[in-house]
Amino acid sequence: MHRIYFLSLICVFLLCASCNRNASSRVEAPTTPAVELVEPDFKITDIDTSLVTENEVIPIEKQKFSVVHMIKHPCYGGGCATFEFSLLNDGIAFLTCKEGCKQGRGNFYAYIGREKSKEFLDYIHNTNLLQLNSFYPTNGRPVAHIPETVITLSIDEHRSKRIRSFHHAPDALSRLEKNIEYLIANTNWERSYE
Repeated sequence: MHRIYFLSLICVFLLCASCNRNASSRVEAPTTPAVELVEPDFKITDIDTSLVTENEVIPIEKQKFSVVHMIKHPCYGGGCATFEFSLLNDGIAFLTCKEGCKQGRGNFYAYIGREKSKEFLDYIHNTNLLQLNSFYPTNGRPVAHIPETVITLSIDEHRSKRIRSFHHAPDALSRLEKNIEYLIANTNWERSYE
């Protein structure tokens, strides 16, 4: 009987010792090297529009909707930019920075312009991003330490597509992500206090 109490006491002690945050055998998570954003060598309008007729160009409607909404989740070990970005069709953008943004943490807004919203709309439409799979990699096996990116694309208030990607996303989607990250880094954001 005493052996059972003694063994349970040892188990509790070992459990408490392993949960100690100041333990000397602490395992450090690998860090992701910081990535410096550089201006892309392409513009979002550098796409082949030879197959698109004038009738296929999507006008910006009076109804407000989010053209592109991107959520960048944290990566294993920290150090990655973690944010939520949304660009409306009227040119107003919203940004919520949680970690790793040059703006600091908080909520921000900026007027990007209707022209930029239209560029994103045309890019989404002309590259058929709404036809992509909903999850990347397509084999369904994400690498755990790579941050997840969730992008919701809309070409009007009724047609949208949500895409979750970790890695091996198609080039058109990767280009869109890079353009959004560049836009975030190079926009004069105003802090929102609401």
